[in-house]
Amino acid sequence: MLGTERPELGTALRSTPCEGYVIYFKYGVGALQVISVLHASRDAEAHFHG
Repeated sequence: MLGTERPELGTALRSTPCEGYVIYFKYGVGALQVISVLHASRDAEAHFHG
């Protein structure tokens, strides 16, 4: 499975870095759902809980 589990940000949410950005996603039935793409310097907790 791709990415790191991120339960502190949301249920079933995962993330993976890519060229200075972090892609936040969930696995769906037969698909990958991209939730957000943030610059690596951004505060992810503020983005998801703010």
